[in-house]
This record gives sequence, C-alpha cells and structure tokens, in this order.
Amino acid sequence: MRSAQYTAGTTAVKIADQAGSTRKLSIHAETTAVFLGDRNVTATTGYKMDANDKITFDLAGSAELWAITASSTSPIYILEI
Repeated sequence: MRSAQYTAGTTAVKIADQAGSTRKLSIHAETTAVFLGDRNVTATTGYKMDANDKITFDLAGSAELWAITASSTSPIYILEI
C-alpha cells in the first residue's frame, strides 16, 4: 500500500508509475478540476475530475497515470493498494 500527495498544475505530473500487477487506485482532487490520462494528457483530452471529486478504479500493471489542470494548481491525494 502507498499513499501520496501531488500538486497538479498546467504541466502534466505523473501520479502512478507502472507496477508489476493491477492495483486499486483511489484519487481525491481537492481544489480545482483535474484531468487524468497518459503522459500526453491535456485539459481537453483527459478524464475530468471536478474539485473535491473522488474516484476509485483498478489500474493495469503496465499503465502510468498522469494529471494536469487547465489553470492554477490543485493538490491530488492518492491511495494505491
């Protein structure tokens, strides 16, 4: 299990590395909309999480997850099991 806090801004930040197996990832975006996707994620192409949204899903072992905002910054909290 791993918990972490990241700050997403207008440049994509990696919030989950590749791992050897599928794992459950819980994410809480706190203060502004955050967009999730691969290393090329943008505020136009990413999966939108509104401010204060929470999501839990299974992430494939071969996948990385990146986050970005359209403007300003937002704390992102994750729990990886």
